Amino acid sequence: MGLVTSEISYLRSALDGVPVVLLDDDLQRVLSDALAAVDALEVFTVTPAVVVVVGASGSGKSTIVNALVGSHVAEVSALRPTTTTVTAIVGSGLSPIEGVSEYLITEGLDSGVAVVDTPPWDATGDLLHGTLAAAALAIVVVTPSRYGDEATRHAMEAASKARDMKVMVNRIPEAPELREQLEDAIHERLGVEPYAVFVEGSPVKIDGALLASVPRDLSAHGRKRVLQSAAGGASRRVASGLTEAATQVGTLQRALGSASEPASELPPMDGLYDWEEARGELVRIALQTAADFDASVETMIEGELAHRIREQLPPVDAGVLAAALDDWLDDTRHRFRRRATFRFRKKSTRILLDRWAWVASVAPDAVVPRRLRRIMREAYELTVRKSSVDLLKIVNRPAVQRSKDWADVINIAGEYRPGMLFAAASVVDGKDVPDR
Repeated sequence: MGLVTSEISYLRSALDGVPVVLLDDDLQRVLSDALAAVDALEVFTVTPAVVVVVGASGSGKSTIVNALVGSHVAEVSALRPTTTTVTAIVGSGLSPIEGVSEYLITEGLDSGVAVVDTPPWDATGDLLHGTLAAAALAIVVVTPSRYGDEATRHAMEAASKARDMKVMVNRIPEAPELREQLEDAIHERLGVEPYAVFVEGSPVKIDGALLASVPRDLSAHGRKRVLQSAAGGASRRVASGLTEAATQVGTLQRALGSASEPASELPPMDGLYDWEEARGELVRIALQTAADFDASVETMIEGELAHRIREQLPPVDAGVLAAALDDWLDDTRHRFRRRATFRFRKKSTRILLDRWAWVASVAPDAVVPRRLRRIMREAYELTVRKSSVDLLKIVNRPAVQRSKDWADVINIAGEYRPGMLFAAASVVDGKDVPDR
């Protein structure tokens, strides 16, 4: 599996957060293209050109690794070995390397090259033969104190199996005469002229041309570059569309604040004395109130954005509304019973209350039996008013919820910052972020 870079993860996060409702059909397809390119990049792998650094204990391999990479990625100590595992320092998007147990990702390294730091050859040399055989370049680090011992000789033999091999002499004395003698002795002993010689106590610097000359899989890099360009380009188009939609979002927020308010009273419903019919009419009124609210928002702005938002809002559930009305019917009957005053004919009085309580509350001006008013006495008007207010809240509930649904979508859309997507695309494809 390839190493997923933080840059791709950054772009993925920015794309996942895009409020799709702000995009028309064309831009939604572009968003799908961008996500597809990111999917491909997340699993894309490049067979790296492996550079393996080997040497005996205390030769300074980690110092050479840091100089090759151009940053401090490997711990260094002159007193004891600090590298205990085979560690690859990589750029990004590389496939696993044989024999490597740990990976460090650094931005300063070409993504097609991996530099492998190894433990002392004395301890783990036998484990590195496979890694060296697959290496494009093996660097053997020797010192004046250990260039002729068994560990160095075995390291040289194994390194010779790589496509290319270089010898670097580290910790050479500064005195010119002694230095020259040691260089000649190392050359004669190893049969290889050192590629570089580093004086004890002086900074170790290696020309970047060495890594640049290592052959790598250019075709794979080309394919990766195409994917990066596709992901970045599509993401920029989406970000541009979101920027243009931001004006409409602001208009919608203002429109929502001035949209039609829910009804302050129920429409006339005289003549309905059957609860099933009355409930059906109340459901119809509630649904129409919600639809009127949607229409009042849509008519306030031009373009398709409001229509797209409306299309994605959850539908009003007529069944839930009908159940709420049935609950209201039961509550209203209980309220009338509690406040009625009667001693006789209790059964017939309860039937009367249950039959007419909801009628009086749905249509306060409806003609109801005079006995209903007599048994309710002064509580009649207050009870009817309270039940009517509760009923109006239920009927207005879909429109009130609709307003919240609109606000939720608009607020989420308004919180998204296209600049984040522009920046993420720029990191991936290397192009400048446009001025906005």
